[in-house]
Amino acid sequence: DVILETKKRNKGLELAKEYVLRTAIENSDVFDEVEAANHWNFLTNAIHRAIIDIIRDHRQDYSWHFRDLADLAPEELKNGILSFGLQENETMTPNDATLFKDCWKQIRKEELNEQLKNLTQAIKNLANQENQEKMEGLLRKFDKIQQELRKI
Repeated sequence: DVILETKKRNKGLELAKEYVLRTAIENSDVFDEVEAANHWNFLTNAIHRAIIDIIRDHRQDYSWHFRDLADLAPEELKNGILSFGLQENETMTPNDATLFKDCWKQIRKEELNEQLKNLTQAIKNLANQENQEKMEGLLRKFDKIQQELRKI
């Protein structure tokens, strides 16, 4: 049951990431919002990362239409980008502001929870070393992330 739930959550998170990317491909405000928040660090797929790099590199001459994205891509990436475009989930059209907000919130929560998990481990490791200054810094960071999570 736990494994199934984890798989469902991961699948949902991957769909959320793809939806946010698809929305950003055609909306410069969304692209800028995600860029400012975390520089697209949540993307792990090579084609997804390449799409972000192409948009960054061609920001001034990009039309903000997916159909023009492959034209800006190096030859070796064109097929992957076109394939990504063909996989578009019809139920997730990149113009639904509420769906975007929900997907973006899911990604941010997952990212912040992962940071909390890592900080918790670092705090446990540091507790044995009795380094008070470093411990206080980690605890401040932990508190800041918890506050950010509460806002979401």
